[in-house]
Amino acid sequence: MSFWNDPDRAMEAENDRFAAELLNQDVEKRRRNAWLRKLGFVTRLFVYACLFGALYIFIPKGMSEGWLTTRPFAELTLGDIGGPILWVGAGILLIRALFNPNPRPDFREAWGYFGLLLIAVFGGLYFYFHA
Repeated sequence: MSFWNDPDRAMEAENDRFAAELLNQDVEKRRRNAWLRKLGFVTRLFVYACLFGALYIFIPKGMSEGWLTTRPFAELTLGDIGGPILWVGAGILLIRALFNPNPRPDFREAWGYFGLLLIAVFGGLYFYFHA
């Protein structure tokens, strides 16, 4: 499982920490954009909730009906086995991304801008269909 102890990933994390220190030196700009980071936190939670909901909706048939563990191994196809493996892997990656966000303030502000875009789109749709 070299996924977690990949040297490139460690170097990338060190570069992110260095970039976060450089970006945090411009204190006045960070103070002006503090509301974006708060909005970005809420947006990130909303997006991950939607992704977990989609993961729940698209659960593989063998896992939802329980026949993956009750059928003989000879009757299973590669898709019957690969689907649940990919589904669990996607869930692990989502959980890891949810609890280990990027510490750089520019990434957090980007989530805030994405939140503004979502608010504008959903607000526009609301007023379009309810006006």
